[in-house]
Amino acid sequence: MTTAKDFVKKLGADNKALFEASRMQVNTYFANQPSQEELIEHFTGRMVNERMNMVAIAEKVATLPMDTDTTELRLLSKQAMDEALHFEMVKEVIEHISGKKSRRC
Repeated sequence: MTTAKDFVKKLGADNKALFEASRMQVNTYFANQPSQEELIEHFTGRMVNERMNMVAIAEKVATLPMDTDTTELRLLSKQAMDEALHFEMVKEVIEHISGKKSRRC
């Protein structure tokens, strides 16, 4: 039986090239010293994605059949909360960059 740790380890190994390419792209992006406006635009896109993930997962949880396994419900709910935390963290990054508190997102 594969454990969660085994799965994550295999996922990392199977996607090593993808992770490295992503790391290189991030390094290049920030090495080019994007402007404040470009950073806000970049992170706003990330924030919108996190919010969309949160909403999609929450909608899934809300519409699952009554006989859905409780473990599946708990894990999906936890994932929705993780997305909410990611959303909030990116929102805080945007506020830090802009120097302004956001009232809506």
